[in-house]
Amino acid sequence: MVFCYYCKRSHDSNVGLVSSKADAAFVTTGFSNWKKGMENFKDHESSSTHKNSLAAIIASRNVSVGNLMQQSLQKEHKCNEERFFTSN
Repeated sequence: MVFCYYCKRSHDSNVGLVSSKADAAFVTTGFSNWKKGMENFKDHESSSTHKNSLAAIIASRNVSVGNLMQQSLQKEHKCNEERFFTSN
Protein backbone atom coordinates (compact mmCIF):
# COMPACT_ATOMS: atom_id res chain seq x y z
CA MET A 1 0.00 0.00 0.00
CA VAL A 2 1.07 3.55 -0.75
CA PHE A 3 0.17 6.80 0.99
CA CYS A 4 0.63 10.39 -0.11
CA TYR A 5 3.31 11.79 2.19
CA TYR A 6 1.88 15.32 2.37
CA CYS A 7 -1.76 14.31 2.71
CA LYS A 8 -1.06 11.64 5.32
CA ARG A 9 1.17 13.94 7.33
CA SER A 10 -1.29 16.82 7.31
CA HIS A 11 -4.16 14.46 8.16
CA ASP A 12 -2.21 12.88 11.03
CA SER A 13 -1.39 16.38 12.31
CA ASN A 14 -5.09 17.35 12.10
CA VAL A 15 -4.24 20.02 9.53
CA GLY A 16 -5.76 18.45 6.40
CA LEU A 17 -9.18 17.09 5.56
CA VAL A 18 -10.01 14.03 3.48
CA SER A 19 -12.65 15.27 1.06
CA SER A 20 -13.47 12.14 -0.93
CA LYS A 21 -13.22 8.37 -1.04
CA ALA A 22 -10.47 8.65 -3.66
CA ASP A 23 -8.41 10.87 -1.37
CA ALA A 24 -8.91 8.43 1.51
CA ALA A 25 -6.98 5.84 -0.50
CA PHE A 26 -3.92 8.10 -0.33
CA VAL A 27 -4.44 9.19 3.28
CA THR A 28 -6.06 6.60 5.54
CA THR A 29 -6.60 3.26 3.81
CA GLY A 30 -3.60 3.23 1.50
CA PHE A 31 -3.56 3.12 -2.29
CA SER A 32 -3.46 -0.34 -3.83
CA ASN A 33 -5.34 -0.15 -7.18
CA TRP A 34 -2.37 -0.50 -9.52
CA LYS A 35 -4.32 -1.01 -12.76
CA LYS A 36 -4.75 2.72 -13.25
CA GLY A 37 -2.01 3.79 -10.86
CA MET A 38 -0.48 6.63 -12.87
CA GLU A 39 -3.90 8.06 -13.70
CA ASN A 40 -4.95 7.91 -10.05
CA PHE A 41 -1.68 9.50 -8.90
CA LYS A 42 -2.15 12.38 -11.35
CA ASP A 43 -5.77 12.84 -10.28
CA HIS A 44 -4.78 12.88 -6.63
CA GLU A 45 -1.91 15.29 -7.24
CA SER A 46 -4.32 17.78 -8.84
CA SER A 47 -6.98 17.35 -6.13
CA SER A 48 -7.84 20.13 -3.71
CA THR A 49 -7.06 17.81 -0.79
CA HIS A 50 -3.49 17.31 -2.00
CA LYS A 51 -2.96 20.98 -2.81
CA ASN A 52 -4.33 22.09 0.58
CA SER A 53 -2.26 19.48 2.41
CA LEU A 54 0.90 20.53 0.61
CA ALA A 55 0.24 24.19 1.42
CA ALA A 56 -0.46 23.34 5.07
CA ILE A 57 2.80 21.41 5.43
CA ILE A 58 4.81 24.21 3.83
CA ALA A 59 3.12 26.80 6.04
CA SER A 60 3.71 24.72 9.17
CA ARG A 61 7.43 24.72 8.54
CA ASN A 62 7.33 28.49 8.79
CA VAL A 63 10.91 28.79 7.59
CA SER A 64 11.97 31.46 5.15
CA VAL A 65 14.24 30.78 2.20
CA GLY A 66 16.70 33.29 3.64
CA ASN A 67 16.95 31.32 6.89
CA LEU A 68 17.46 28.07 5.00
CA MET A 69 20.23 29.63 2.92
CA GLN A 70 21.89 31.05 6.03
CA GLN A 71 21.83 27.67 7.75
CA SER A 72 23.30 26.02 4.67
CA LEU A 73 26.08 28.59 4.43
CA GLN A 74 26.93 28.17 8.11
CA LYS A 75 27.21 24.39 7.71
CA GLU A 76 29.36 24.78 4.62
CA HIS A 77 31.60 27.33 6.38
CA LYS A 78 32.07 25.02 9.36
CA CYS A 79 32.86 22.07 7.10
CA ASN A 80 35.42 24.13 5.16
CA GLU A 81 37.08 25.29 8.38
CA GLU A 82 37.37 21.70 9.59
CA ARG A 83 38.93 20.62 6.30
CA PHE A 84 41.37 23.54 6.36
CA PHE A 85 42.55 22.94 9.92
CA THR A 86 42.83 19.17 9.56
CA SER A 87 44.89 19.47 6.38
CA ASN A 88 47.49 21.77 8.02
